[in-house]
Amino acid sequence: MATMLLLGIVTWEDVVKNKGGWNTLIWYGGIIGLSSLLSKVKFFEWLAEVFKNNLAFDGHGNVAFFVIIFLSIIVRYFFASGSAYIVAMLPVFAMLANVSGAPLMLTAAGTVVLQLLWRHGYSLWRRGRSGHLWRGL
Repeated sequence: MATMLLLGIVTWEDVVKNKGGWNTLIWYGGIIGLSSLLSKVKFFEWLAEVFKNNLAFDGHGNVAFFVIIFLSIIVRYFFASGSAYIVAMLPVFAMLANVSGAPLMLTAAGTVVLQLLWRHGYSLWRRGRSGHLWRGL
């Protein structure tokens, strides 16, 4: 940004007018900082112990996998940004998969990929467009 200002590509007025961009930058910084802080104080390890002691999947990793995927879909609605959701929640879901015996890589991929599929399916009826479906045919 500083280089673009120095070279005259953008003006200071352009920078100041872009309130949405600065708002996004500040919120992303806060979410990523919070996730980093939670990792440093070993919050995710503590949460893993709580879930390990209170959830009884008894070796049924496949059931745990589907429960985690369902939870990831529900929790996604509390986040305005997909990036913030991934940064904040993927460690939690990976930890849940680890302590419950669910396949870890499949759960991590499932929480991300299913969110993309769910989001695009959701946008079909919400916006009334299906163009991105027809482009692939």
